[in-house]
Amino acid sequence: MMKATIKQSQANNDSRAGFGRNIIYIESPFDNAVDKFATENGVWNLDFKSKVWSSVCKQATKTNLKALKELFPDATSIKFSRKAGCSCGCSPGYIMRLEPNVRGRHFWVDVTANSEEVEEFKQNVDSKFVSKLQEEVALNSTKRQLSA
Repeated sequence: MMKATIKQSQANNDSRAGFGRNIIYIESPFDNAVDKFATENGVWNLDFKSKVWSSVCKQATKTNLKALKELFPDATSIKFSRKAGCSCGCSPGYIMRLEPNVRGRHFWVDVTANSEEVEEFKQNVDSKFVSKLQEEVALNSTKRQLSA
């Protein structure tokens, strides 16, 4: 069964604007599965922004959100942000709102799942997105040849 546990938590006393947010940084087998998908399917080598890759990442985010919502039932919202911890994008994470207005906490969370859940996630991603990615690559290649 999928589960999230807090590894570490600390207050962020930085008073600059935007730094009073509650931020969750996670380690997840679903993110690892998505990274493996990218490596196996050459996503890192693409010279265009892939809509299919964005969809694959959203699948992992949705799965991780389920675990986070169980861990933080008092959260009024939890949203993924590529720039959660830094405006340059080096610290992606989840921004969380807590009531009554608890602010400025950072959490490091491990999401765990049994091997069947992770394998089912991988198979679901592969079955939905491998052929779509191949089609997107072929279409983009055709567009480049036509414009040359």
